[in-house]
Amino acid sequence: MSTLPPPTDNPTPDENLLDPNAHKKIPAEILFDKAVYGGISYAAQAGTGILLSHSIRYGRLQKPFNNFVQWITGKAVTKGASTTAILTTMVMVGNAFLIPVKWLENRKPKIVRWINDKMNAGHEPTSEEREAREARLHYLEHHAPKQNWLSLILGRGFGLGVVYGVDHVIGEKNNAFLQERSTELIQKGLGKAGFKGLEKSKMFGEYLRIGFIDSFYSMISAGGLYVYSHILHPHKKPNMEKPENDVSEETESIPLALPLMPISESEKLPAARRVPAKKAYWQSSVNNSGKESTKLPAFP
Repeated sequence: MSTLPPPTDNPTPDENLLDPNAHKKIPAEILFDKAVYGGISYAAQAGTGILLSHSIRYGRLQKPFNNFVQWITGKAVTKGASTTAILTTMVMVGNAFLIPVKWLENRKPKIVRWINDKMNAGHEPTSEEREAREARLHYLEHHAPKQNWLSLILGRGFGLGVVYGVDHVIGEKNNAFLQERSTELIQKGLGKAGFKGLEKSKMFGEYLRIGFIDSFYSMISAGGLYVYSHILHPHKKPNMEKPENDVSEETESIPLALPLMPISESEKLPAARRVPAKKAYWQSSVNNSGKESTKLPAFP
């Protein structure tokens, strides 16, 4: 079951990153994300978890697993491994896959640069392509947010908490019904499509039941990760561009030289009679000779 946070790409408020190319993924980076998060984090992890779970519930590991559960709980296991046991098996597989994913994520800039060089081996990039590539690679190496062990563990822990909570609410009886019903519908559909062998295959049905657990609870986990990353632990994207009429720090306006006037009254003054806060008591103007002079502002 994939319960790993997706790759992040939240820019940092750095004036040196105003180049829009710094926040556009290059083909080599897209390939890296698909291979690591789509291939290793999900496909390879799901495949390993399904094979191991099938062996525990239906195959060679069924008896050793049942003996282990009986030793832990003191109760004999008469039916196959429960949904919770299958979930736990997949979680353990996910924990193991967390290590290579984190290792690759730490080396992402170097790997992306290597992939990019291989992709352009027979093609000389244009100056525009080279500038866009270097801007993005510089961003990945020096400014892109990194996923540390704490963020990965917290995100994974929150996702797993949601998964086990839903599993507890649904219950073993309803979980078994969902597995049987989904397997029946899929096999009947395959039979109508002409795949009679898959419709009647007992082993294929077993894998469908295990696959249902993985796919259903992976979606639950993805929803939990979304809540964690966007609501409980948001990463807001700062505005990287300055407004055209930027007045720096002098953005608050107060009435001209009326320090004793109540705020409620001062807010009624027209905008033309208001100046930045730092110039409330002294006002700079230009005299007829073109030289700047400083004088007390006139009272209304």
